[in-house]
Amino acid sequence: MNTLAGFLSRGVHGVEKDLPRAVELYSRAVRDSKDLFAMYHLAVLLCTDGEGVERNISRAAYFFDECIRLRGDVDAMVKLADILQTDWDGVSKDIPRAVRLYERAVNEGRSVDAMHKLAVLLESGHVGVTKDLPRAVKLYTRAINEDKKLESMLNLGNLFETGGEGVARDLPRALDLYARAVDEHGSGEALERLERAFD
Repeated sequence: MNTLAGFLSRGVHGVEKDLPRAVELYSRAVRDSKDLFAMYHLAVLLCTDGEGVERNISRAAYFFDECIRLRGDVDAMVKLADILQTDWDGVSKDIPRAVRLYERAVNEGRSVDAMHKLAVLLESGHVGVTKDLPRAVKLYTRAINEDKKLESMLNLGNLFETGGEGVARDLPRALDLYARAVDEHGSGEALERLERAFD
């Protein structure tokens, strides 16, 4: 059932994409056997809107929470933390909980997405988060070292280009990161930043 639902949700292996049918199959697997794989993928589909699927963030959040509670699912931690950064129908914004989920995903699963997203929150000092640029630098660096994450290269390059509380301005390091982003990802944004620095 899950295999077919996966094919239907992506439209692969000669199966025409049919998100409502995929939702139906995943829902049945969750209802009949509390299948956590189906629960996670159903929650992902419920976060989308369109192609015959109505967005239901509160239900998705519930399923992600269950995946975390029952299996410690790191991907569900990141998805739920993403949801908690915004007010949704039936789900209130909760940045401190989002930070705790990202922290847990970093510590338990070495999630590169969680590293990057937590670094963004620490860099901005978002409401409910203490600004911590040195820690943001460490997290961006880990995300780059573990997965060559483009967004982390750009953000860290920007931090070194401008400097800030506890982070010294370091233009050579910023330029190295931008050059790496161009070399490894073909990043047009990084190329613009390099050109701007040499104007």
